[in-house]
Amino acid sequence: FSSDIGSVKPSNKPFKAIVKALCLHNSEILVVGDSPERDLTGANSAGLDCVLVGGKTDARAIQEYENLLQFSKNIVDSE
Repeated sequence: FSSDIGSVKPSNKPFKAIVKALCLHNSEILVVGDSPERDLTGANSAGLDCVLVGGKTDARAIQEYENLLQFSKNIVDSE
């Protein structure tokens, strides 16, 4: 949870902490969120791409899906 590191979304601190903990480059991480305000804003401010699930739309998201099943089918179909 983002509050575990002493900060809550939309702060970019939780996202940056995950990048550091995983020892990955920003381009290797995709945030999947359901809130444009909390998830998308925080991810983008940390330099991460984000997809939205749950029917929310926002021009900053790289893709939007109605639900996680639709998202997972897209991932499987793209392999």
